[in-house]
Amino acid sequence: MNPRSNLGKTPDPEADMNPSIRLLHLEDDPRDAELIRLRLQAAGLSCDILWVSGKEAFEIRLGAGSV
Repeated sequence: MNPRSNLGKTPDPEADMNPSIRLLHLEDDPRDAELIRLRLQAAGLSCDILWVSGKEAFEIRLGAGSV
């Protein structure tokens, strides 16, 4: 990264301190998936969660590079 590329720009401390996490979540119970989402949110984590409920869907999404 070129150190001069940020010259003249105002740093955004919030962007550096709370990056979004991309998460592929394999869970067969939608209530448990929702519980995990709520716990991550309560912890202040910004997450982009893709929930799948089976092995085949998990492998497809993982292979597709969607997370």
